[in-house]
Amino acid sequence: MIHPPLSPEQITDLYAFCEEQGIYHYDVQIELVDHLACAIEQKWEVNPGFSYDYALWSVYNDFKPKGFVRIRREREKELRKKYNRLQWKYIAEFYRLPKIILTIAITFALFLITQFTTNDLQVNMIILGAFVVSLILYLSLSHPEKRRLDIIRGKSFLLHDHFLKLKWMVVSVCLTPFGLLNSLNHLLKEYTHWISYQWVDELAIAMFMSFFFIFSVAITVYTPQRIKEDFTNEFPQFVK
Repeated sequence: MIHPPLSPEQITDLYAFCEEQGIYHYDVQIELVDHLACAIEQKWEVNPGFSYDYALWSVYNDFKPKGFVRIRREREKELRKKYNRLQWKYIAEFYRLPKIILTIAITFALFLITQFTTNDLQVNMIILGAFVVSLILYLSLSHPEKRRLDIIRGKSFLLHDHFLKLKWMVVSVCLTPFGLLNSLNHLLKEYTHWISYQWVDELAIAMFMSFFFIFSVAITVYTPQRIKEDFTNEFPQFVK
C-alpha cells in the first residue's frame, strides 16, 4: 500500500499548525511546512496506514519538547543570513559603473575644495551635514511610495521585518561618519605630520566621504527598492 502525497488541504493545515505553534512569519512557515511535509511522507513510507493527524503528531513528538523551537530558530537564522547576503549583494550591485566613476569624480571634487580651505575638518563636516540633511529630506518628502511595502493585514514576513529595519539603518549610516571623520582626521594628521604631506590626509578624507555618499544612497534608496521588488515577485498575493 502506497499512501498518497499530502493534499492541498493538508498543506494548508500545516501552515495553520505552524501558526498555532507561535510561528507567524509566513516565509519561516514555508520552510517548516516543507520540513514537516517531508517528515510526514517519510512516516507514510514506513507505515502507510498512519492517518494524517497521527503522522503529524508523530513527527512533532519526534522533535522532543524543544526540538520544534530549535528547528524554528535555525530556519529563522538561515533566512536572516539569506536576507543579509541579499542586502550586501544589492549594495555591491549598486557600486558598479558608473558609480565607480562617480566616486572618483566626487573624491576629486572634495579634494579640490580642501585645497582652497584652511580648516579642512570644518568644511568636510559642513559638506557631510548638508548631504545628510538632503538625504533625510529626500527619504521623508520625495516619492515615499517607492520605498513603502504594504502587505495584507494579518500576514507577517521575516523579509518584511528586514525591509523595515533598513529605515533604522538610515539613522546609524547617517550619524556614524561624523565621529569617524573626526577620528580619521586626527589619525591621518598624526601619520602625515612627519612626512609633511598634507595632501595625503586630504585625499584620504575625500575618498572616505565619497564612498560614504555612494554607500548611503545604496543602503537608503536603492536596496529597499530592490528588496521591495523581490518581495512583490515572491509573494505577489500578499502585497496590497
